[in-house]
Amino acid sequence: ATMLSDKQKQAEFNLATLKRRDADITEILDMSAHVVLYQFNETTQAWDRKNVEGGLFVVARASDPAHMFVVMNRLSNDNVVEAVTSDFQMELTDQFLLYRNERQEINGIWFYAAAERASIAELLQGLIAGSAGESTARPAADSASGSGGEAALQQATGGVPAPNGQDAAATSAAAGGSSPASTAA
Repeated sequence: ATMLSDKQKQAEFNLATLKRRDADITEILDMSAHVVLYQFNETTQAWDRKNVEGGLFVVARASDPAHMFVVMNRLSNDNVVEAVTSDFQMELTDQFLLYRNERQEINGIWFYAAAERASIAELLQGLIAGSAGESTARPAADSASGSGGEAALQQATGGVPAPNGQDAAATSAAAGGSSPASTAA
């Protein structure tokens, strides 16, 4: 038997940990070692940092919703779990992946590694398009190719720029760079 790489061992450990919280999770499609969440406050028209940071996992499940992402919160037991369905609205900005959840909250995910932000966004877009294709309940409208959701998010935040993520980076560094060094695959 060949020795499992550290990355494979870590992936198996992460999957086991996720399955303890949700037995229907079947696999991890992608992950980011360290993210910080912000929420757009529509009253103050500003971004508030949520008490959530840790690893982000995009997962496949055996039941509905077929896909979701989970942030394993290092700051509390309060993990963030969001379904990724055809209704999921997201937008990629220079610093953030913005999304609107089922509770109509607008959240921003800051990624410690910029490359992970782009690859996770691409994966989520594919899953959203895929779930729109599977759904027979509603006709597939060509106009719903993501652009509508992006405009809606920009309008909703009134063009208020997302926080620049510097405070998140500072916190991460202050915590001794608590994210594991990401090794290029």
